[in-house]
Amino acid sequence: MKNKNLIIVIFISFCCSCKPVKSSTITSEIELKSVLENVDSLLIRNAYKATNNLELPYRLFTPSIHQNKKIPLVIFLHGRGERGTENGARIYRNAGIIMNENSLITPQSQANYPCYILVPQCSNKTENKNGQNGLEIHQKHHLKVWVKMVPIL
Repeated sequence: MKNKNLIIVIFISFCCSCKPVKSSTITSEIELKSVLENVDSLLIRNAYKATNNLELPYRLFTPSIHQNKKIPLVIFLHGRGERGTENGARIYRNAGIIMNENSLITPQSQANYPCYILVPQCSNKTENKNGQNGLEIHQKHHLKVWVKMVPIL
């Protein structure tokens, strides 16, 4: 009998200590999970070819909410480790604006803050081993191309 009473007390204590989970929290978690599972298809692969034949791969997220007003463009510039030309998942995997609980591509975020998201990828073929000489020129060159690319999106 004592064991039964002890189990009942433990059960009641456990039930009283649990906090109810808000349905909005559950919805947000489901949305985030869905986005993380489908992020590769949400960020459409493309490449921009400049007049000097420099080809810049990029990913673009287009909001499903089309409004008559202008929608901002968020540009995510990756770090050195994401350079390359394969336009794969590594260019956005470390992007907090895409891959965490504050993701801008969840339906809830897009309902509140609709925006386009551009994730260009910088080439890894134009700098020295130590990452120094020519890097500044390389960055300026790519930046000029990206600035020309934005209006045509």
